[in-house]
Amino acid sequence: PQGPAGALRRAPARPHPPPPVRAVTYAPNVRPGVTGAPYSGPIRREAHRPVRVWRTTHRPSGREVVQSEAMDSQEMYVTAWKQTSDAIVELVAGLTDEQLALPTDLPGWDVHDVVAHLAHLEQVASGEPQESTGVAIVPADYTNAGVDERRGVSAADLLAAFERAVASRHAALTSTRLDMADMAPVTPAGVPWTWETLLRNRAVDVWVHEQDLRRAVGQPGNLGSLGAQVTTHTFAAGMGFVLGKKAKAAPGSVVRWLVEGDVQLTIELEVGDDGRARRTKPQTSADVTLDMTSETFTVLAAGRRTPDAVEVRYAGDGDLAARVLANMALTF
Repeated sequence: PQGPAGALRRAPARPHPPPPVRAVTYAPNVRPGVTGAPYSGPIRREAHRPVRVWRTTHRPSGREVVQSEAMDSQEMYVTAWKQTSDAIVELVAGLTDEQLALPTDLPGWDVHDVVAHLAHLEQVASGEPQESTGVAIVPADYTNAGVDERRGVSAADLLAAFERAVASRHAALTSTRLDMADMAPVTPAGVPWTWETLLRNRAVDVWVHEQDLRRAVGQPGNLGSLGAQVTTHTFAAGMGFVLGKKAKAAPGSVVRWLVEGDVQLTIELEVGDDGRARRTKPQTSADVTLDMTSETFTVLAAGRRTPDAVEVRYAGDGDLAARVLANMALTF
């Protein structure tokens, strides 16, 4: 649940969080609860450069133990995608016909339509190369056509097709070492993506859609999974574009996002004279501080709901806060 509509509230100014424990360029390197400032531009990574992912495990005694595991980017994205895909199969398999007909946050799409979309893209990824559309994003007409073609297919058949495609792709992706800078031969709508972009986008897409399904049927879960980490920090890397280009904050403006809950991070950006937002220096005073849960952060960044439908606390310039929140959507 996102809280009552219109719950944008002014919060008392909070002390500046401690400076980052270590410099990071991709925040899954940051242990949950430790402040880190993700890189504010596109994520670029050398092929197979190790990253450290923090996980919480539960011992028989009931004690939670936080452990870390080194993964390269290929393994991280593939693992996140596969774990989320398995969770989707488990979730959808238990839904009733009434639940499959429930509306989601995607206009015009019910739960069945989201499952159809997931089956469509995984079947495409497991198939033959497609003619390029000439654009770098998957067109809405393309995704809608995939759903329309499957509206008469039962959820059980869609789920079986999705599961087969995921199993086939997972076997291929875990048996081959990829050069993540190479162009992927098969992508949705033939968009020109590298392996890095394709695997990251698939991990993000399936997790965002898992959450679409869970909100629709009232079964929250996996808000702190590896897929949640990849998605939250991928969106965090786009906040510089939000602040400088979409919200058009004035040069010198500083905005801080305090993201709390299952995936914790701090984003601190300042707009330069060129209109671009970059990481601030430690201890920089912020014109606006936005405080929200990681679920709210991803709901806004994925364009699922508007700011008046979620709960956000802010301190500072109310006008700038409203402009930033209204422009946080990076995808839909």
